[in-house]
Parts: sequence; C-alpha cells; structure tokens
Amino acid sequence: MRLSNHRLIETVNIRHTLNEYLRQYSGHIGYGVRPCERGKGYAGQILRLSLKFACSVGLHRLMLVCDKNNPASARTILSNGGILERESAHPNGEPIQIYWMKRQTARSNPERAAFLSQSAGIPERHHSEGKQEKSTTDQHRLSGE
Repeated sequence: MRLSNHRLIETVNIRHTLNEYLRQYSGHIGYGVRPCERGKGYAGQILRLSLKFACSVGLHRLMLVCDKNNPASARTILSNGGILERESAHPNGEPIQIYWMKRQTARSNPERAAFLSQSAGIPERHHSEGKQEKSTTDQHRLSGE
C-alpha cells in the first residue's frame, strides 16, 4: 500500500503448503500489481520480499506460475532465480509456465548472511569477498522497516 495516498499497489499470497490444484496451477507465491502501477519495479520488490519471508519460515524450494502470455512476469521470476521447469495449460485453457526456485538459508550462504545483516542495520564483523546483493529504500518501505 502506498502510504501517501493509501492506495493498494500490489497483493501477494504465500502458500506454505500446496494442495493438488496449487501444485499443478498456482504454486507457493502468487502476486499481482495494479495495472496502472506496472513497469515500476513493484513486482520484483514484492517477489524479493516474499522469497525472503518464505525462506524465514522454512520454505526453501518454491514453485511459481505465470501465464505464458505475460513475459514481464516471466522476466521477474527469472531475474529472481526462477528456473523454467515446464509449460502446461490451466483448466481455463490458457498456457502457463511453471518455475521453481531454490533458496539458501543465511547460514549456508555467507554472502546472503552479510546482506541480511546489512539490510537489517546490523554491522558486519567480516567483509565477505565476491558479489554482494544490494538493498533499496523501497524494499525497506514495503516491508515496514
């Protein structure tokens, strides 16, 4: 929700378990962005925050689904580590793409642990070498931090 005008920008559903329907057609995370707000990076932000939350509650292998005719959603999933497993058809006949993501815990990934500490405002004790993820002000605003 945009605080300045109390306007809903996006929604997200995080499903901890999947029934047969969700396993075939929906997946663990579903999100949507208000049409007039698309193309502004909100989908990527909400997906990154959703993945962080999912990992924090023990979901490390996640399924996401998008319509095949929605290349923007496919790009968002791919840019966040999604791997296309297969294409299928939704019961309504529309083609869909099924993606899987595997997330590491902060304990098993020192660079991710450093990123999480940095984004939470905890000083790092050791600077890890290599590529480090970046945090944005908007991510903090969306998460209420």
